[in-house]
Amino acid sequence: MARVAPSYLIDAGADDRRLRFVWDEWNITATYSRVDEKLIEACNRLSWRGNCALTIGIAEWIVTRFSKLDSDSDPRRFLEAAWIGIIDPVLVHQPVIDDDTWRGPVRGPMSMAMTFVADALFAEEAAQQANMNPVWAAAFARHVLPNTQAFGNWLNSGVDVLSAISPALDESEVDWFDVSLNRGGLVCPEMLDAAMRFGDPRTHLKVYMDSVTATGNPYIRLNQFPSA
Repeated sequence: MARVAPSYLIDAGADDRRLRFVWDEWNITATYSRVDEKLIEACNRLSWRGNCALTIGIAEWIVTRFSKLDSDSDPRRFLEAAWIGIIDPVLVHQPVIDDDTWRGPVRGPMSMAMTFVADALFAEEAAQQANMNPVWAAAFARHVLPNTQAFGNWLNSGVDVLSAISPALDESEVDWFDVSLNRGGLVCPEMLDAAMRFGDPRTHLKVYMDSVTATGNPYIRLNQFPSA
């Protein structure tokens, strides 16, 4: 069973069944190319982990948008595992997305949500512009979501929290020999829920990892988990 959608998504009506957006299979780029310049600046101030967390959070809005229209749990399972991938991408498998099975105005956007997150976690070229992954995902979310005001409020709050918890490293802090040390402060799903209080992210992540692995998530690479 995949992670339950955060309550703020349901409260915002993100799972509205009615489709009110244009979907052109041959011009997907148009759905996320109109970016928010202020969001680019804000994401420049986030670490790699901060930008990955924001991208996953945005993807959860997108996937929840279509949760009543498609019962495929694969996108939700991948996003569930992706939170663990923020610790270290080696802990999760990359999704294999067959375009032929992910077409149309429902499954197409769901595949885009997975793609934004997969690029954030795994694509080396995306890592060089990590701040753009949540920016593109946010532009896409605004295209498909029924309530962009609620999304915008959540997004602004999330950026504020993540910039305080996992800010971008100063150039003097960058380790040029071990890039794994440049990922930034640890983050957890609770940080993106304004209704929840959070403490040490390591404690939250340990509980989260235990719950996710117990459900048999196929994207988790158990053989890569550190021993207790």
